[in-house]
Amino acid sequence: MKRAVSSLALTLLLCACAPSASPSTSTESPAASTPESAAVESPGTATPEQAAALPAGLEPTGGDVLDYEEIRPIAIFSDQSPMQGYYTMRQGEHWGLLRNDGQELLPCVYDSPVNGCFLGTDDDPAWHVERSEPAPDSDRELDAQLRSLGGGHLCDGHGGYYQEFYWLTDLQRLCDYSGSTGPSTPTHIAPALAADYDGLFPARDAVLSEGEEGILLPEGSDTPYRYRLPDGTPLNDQSYQTALPFGHEALAVAQRDGRWCYLDRTGHEVTAPCYEGTYGYATQSSGQEPSTSSPLLNGFAAVCRDGKFGLLDSTGQERVPCTYAGLVWDGQTGWLRLEDGWHSFRLPDAVPPTIPDAPALPHEASRVPIEYAYPDVWDEAGATRTTTSEGTLNVRSGPGTGYDKVSDLAPGTAVTVLGRSSTVEGWVLVILPDGWPPVGWVSSEYLE
Repeated sequence: MKRAVSSLALTLLLCACAPSASPSTSTESPAASTPESAAVESPGTATPEQAAALPAGLEPTGGDVLDYEEIRPIAIFSDQSPMQGYYTMRQGEHWGLLRNDGQELLPCVYDSPVNGCFLGTDDDPAWHVERSEPAPDSDRELDAQLRSLGGGHLCDGHGGYYQEFYWLTDLQRLCDYSGSTGPSTPTHIAPALAADYDGLFPARDAVLSEGEEGILLPEGSDTPYRYRLPDGTPLNDQSYQTALPFGHEALAVAQRDGRWCYLDRTGHEVTAPCYEGTYGYATQSSGQEPSTSSPLLNGFAAVCRDGKFGLLDSTGQERVPCTYAGLVWDGQTGWLRLEDGWHSFRLPDAVPPTIPDAPALPHEASRVPIEYAYPDVWDEAGATRTTTSEGTLNVRSGPGTGYDKVSDLAPGTAVTVLGRSSTVEGWVLVILPDGWPPVGWVSSEYLE
């Protein structure tokens, strides 16, 4: 039976937007201007480090001052966190690619901010670029330059990837809904995924209903997000237009009433919803304005309030008040725009978050349809068993004969055990050899 996901109408809880109090004050920095000594430099080139004072807590790297008009974090298609190690920068109306140490990797010749591709790797990142007029010869030369500098390669283009979480109100279950293109199947939250998201999921409400075209996302849905625990318990009583995961950090960032706020793991909002976007996946068709406020990256986030930039710490305090013309932070090396240009800095107290261990389970643990019962014991995961020769073995959606039959197995079929139930003896969830359904429950009495 095919199912379709359809959204439930929820009322968005609007809250007053008030600026958060800055912990300290700072002299406002006007828009950067190129010093007279750099008048002969071409746009985007570096000038020697100036004796400009950085705010307390920012450690200068001693690198060159850059005179780009804008520097912005790199957004990755299908990812919700900025990319570490790189920035996209603008001179005039065109964009290029910058390593976080100040090395220019691509000149400012593109018509949109450079975006990252989710298929890239740390050693070989891939980049999406756009021109209003194709220039294949130039792009080939720039791709070769990029590779020679160890900056990855230009992406040729391909399909995308999506991942959403839904609280299914009819089943009272939280589901993962992810795929590459087209409809997908709601599945249980696997242990590794729960660890990745710290057990705190930004999810929308939905129902699992009948449909003729498979599992479908609600198109154009404005159903708000709520943070939920794996059992569906809401983290707080707020609803959000957009909500990003915690990413193993102390705070998450979410949008309500058109502005962004930061909340802790208890659901308490430690800032008012007063911040604006600082990055986002931008294209010529989708617009180039930054849409998303940065999550914490190693304990800090670059934030923008009323058009001015600052730096937020893991308590929700502005370590650097929002009084500067520009500030970016990728978790490793940041850049602050002062009167003479962009100065690079590090944060001595930036600490990578602790990433919890997750059980090493077969991939199929993340492919269990949400209608099926889900195991809670994994001690036999990966073990190979064979069905006995006593006849065809029924495969069911749960541990017991009261569950629907979903397939069967011929005598002598080899299967891989995935998990079992702590409350029902004599049944195991196995990986099926034919691929769909990917898994099913069988009586262990007929396995050897």
